[in-house]
Amino acid sequence: MTSFFVPAGATACRGGKRRAALRLLTCLGALPLLTALSTVASALETVLVTGTHLPVQDTGLPQVDVIDRVALERSATGRVSDALAIVPGLDVARSGGDGGLIYVSARGGEPNFTAFMIDDIPVNDPTNSRGGGFDLALIDPDAVERIEVQRGALSAIYGGEGMSGIVNLRTRSADTLPGHTLRASAGSDARRGGGALLPVFRSDRFSALVGGGYDAVDYDELGQSFRRSQAMAKLSANSERASAEVLYLHADTDSQAFPEDSGGTRLAVSRALERRKTQQDVLGASGRLELGGGAALRLRASASRHAEDDRNPGVAPGVLNGVPPNDILATYRRADVGASLLLPVADLGQVVAGAEYYHALGRNRGTIDFGFPVPVAFDLGQANAGVFVEAQPRKFGRFGLNVGLRRDMPHAFASRTSLRTIATVDLLPELLTGRIGWGEGYKLPSLFALGNPLVGNRALRPEQSENLEAGLGLQRTGSRSRLDVTYFRNRYQDLIDFDPVLFTSVNRSRVGTEGVETALALAVTEQLFFTGNLTYTDIHIAGSSEQLRRRPRWKGNLGLGCDPDPRVSTWFGTRLSGRFTDSAIPTGAISQPGYQEVDLNVKLELVPHATIDLALENLLDQRYERSVGFPDPGFTVRTDLRFTF
Repeated sequence: MTSFFVPAGATACRGGKRRAALRLLTCLGALPLLTALSTVASALETVLVTGTHLPVQDTGLPQVDVIDRVALERSATGRVSDALAIVPGLDVARSGGDGGLIYVSARGGEPNFTAFMIDDIPVNDPTNSRGGGFDLALIDPDAVERIEVQRGALSAIYGGEGMSGIVNLRTRSADTLPGHTLRASAGSDARRGGGALLPVFRSDRFSALVGGGYDAVDYDELGQSFRRSQAMAKLSANSERASAEVLYLHADTDSQAFPEDSGGTRLAVSRALERRKTQQDVLGASGRLELGGGAALRLRASASRHAEDDRNPGVAPGVLNGVPPNDILATYRRADVGASLLLPVADLGQVVAGAEYYHALGRNRGTIDFGFPVPVAFDLGQANAGVFVEAQPRKFGRFGLNVGLRRDMPHAFASRTSLRTIATVDLLPELLTGRIGWGEGYKLPSLFALGNPLVGNRALRPEQSENLEAGLGLQRTGSRSRLDVTYFRNRYQDLIDFDPVLFTSVNRSRVGTEGVETALALAVTEQLFFTGNLTYTDIHIAGSSEQLRRRPRWKGNLGLGCDPDPRVSTWFGTRLSGRFTDSAIPTGAISQPGYQEVDLNVKLELVPHATIDLALENLLDQRYERSVGFPDPGFTVRTDLRFTF
C-alpha cells in the first residue's frame, strides 16, 4: 500500500505558470549551468546494461546513465543514495532522519515504481506497507563497481518490475580491483567502520573475490543510530566462447530512530524510538555462450530473501490520526530463471528473444496494538512467466531504432503485452543527436496491499503507466564534454491508495508528471572538469488538489572536479532543492523550504598503495529538514584510509 498523497500546501507556479516555466526551461536547456555527473562516466563496455537485453555499443540505444567507481568515490557522504541523487530526474528521499529508510523516485513516480537490481537480480520487497520500494541503506558503496540507471516505463524489458525506472547496482569483481584493499573509516557522530575486498585468485580464465564491511553511526544523545554489515563473494570464469559469474551477497542493518511521520526530534510527542532490523540475501548465477556468427545464448538464475523486523512504538495523534504501536516481522523470498538468445539478422541488425519466470512468497507475522493486540498475519504467493523479443536494426543512414515487445502471464491476473520503442536521428553527424521514445509499464499490486487482513483487497488491479520522452544530445566525437536536454511526460493510472472510509486499499488515482531534465559535462582540461544538472518536474493528480510528498519541482546539482596531480583528486559539489510538500502527524501537510548543500571531497595518496579520503558534508553548516521534524545534522566530517597491496 502506498500513501504518498497529502493535501496541497502552500505551493507556487500553478496552472499556466507551471506550463510557462516548463516551456521556458525547454528553451533555455543549453545553459551551461545544467549538468550531470552521470554523463562524465567512462564509456560503456560492450556488455548487457540496464534498459536493454542487447549490446549497446553500435548505436548508443537505449540511453543509460552510468555512475562509475570514480564518481562513487567522489561522493562526500559515502552513501549510494547521494550518488544517485546527482542523476537528472531522480529524487532521493529519506523517511525520517538519518536512520530512516532511503528510497528513490524517478520522474515524479512513487518510490516503489523504481525497480532495483543487484547484478540483474531483483531486490524490491512488496510485503511492507510502503508497497515494494528498496531501502538503499542496505548497500555498502564499497561493494559497488558502477550503477546503471534508466528512467521511463520499462515493462517491455523487465515485465512488471519498472513502472518509472530501473536502477542496477553492479558489484565489484576481482578483475577490476587493483589488489587487496583494506579500509578504515571514522568521522562525526561517532562514525566508524572498516572493510576489506580481497581477490582470492586471478588468472586469465578464473577469478574470485571475497569481501565484507561494517559501518556504524550514533546520530545523537537520544539514541538514534544505524549499523550495517555486509559480506560478499563473487566467482568469475571466462574462455574464448563462454563466460560465467556467481554472486552471493548478505547485508543486514540495525537502526533506531523516531518513527516516520512522528515529527522527529523536534515535534514527536513520544520520545520512544522505532527499532528496525533488516536482512538481505542475494544469490545469483549467469552465463553467456558464444554460438558463432555473432549469436549468443545467455542463461541466469537467482534467489533472494529480504526480512524486516520492525518494532514501532506508535505515533501520538496530532493534526492527523496517530499510528498505534505495532510489531511486524515480514519476509519475502523470490526465485528467478531466464534465458535469452541473441541473433544477428543478416546485415539488418540484431534481435534477442527470451523467456523468464519467477515465483515469490511473502509472509507477515505480527500484531497492532489498538488497546488489545490485533494479529496481522498473512501468507501470499506471486508468480509470472514472460516471453520477450527486442530488435535493434543497424542504423539506416542517420536513423537508429530499438523496439521491445513483451507478453507477461502473471498468476491470478490477466496477461499483459507491453511495448517500448526508441528512435534516434543524427541531426548533425558526429555532433547533435535527437531521440524520441515511448513505453508502457505496469506493476502488480504489492503482497501487502493484496493480503493484509486489515487493509488488503484481493480485487485490486495492476497499476499502469505510459512514458513519452524526447531529447537532444550534443557531443563531438571523441570529446569528454556533453550536453543533454530531455523532455518527459508520464501518465499513471489505477494507483493503489488507502481509502479511510472503506478502510481498505483501492485503485483510484490518476497521476501525470511532466518535466525537463538538462545536463552538461564540460571537460575544461584533462585535470579540470565541470558537471551539474537541473530538473523541473510538474506533478498533477486528476480531480484532486493533493500534492505528492518529497517531490521538489526544481532540483539540481553543480560540481567541479580538479586533479592537479596523479596523487591528488578533489571534488567540490553543490546539491540544490526547491520547495516541496511534506507531511507529519503533528502538522499535517506543509510546504517545506528548499535547501542548498555544499560538499567537498579530497583524495590524497600518502605513500604508494595508501590513500586517505577526507569528505566534508554540508560545508556551510546549512540547517534544513528533508523530513518534517528531522533537522539535518549540519556540518559533518568523514575520513577513509585505504591500503592496497
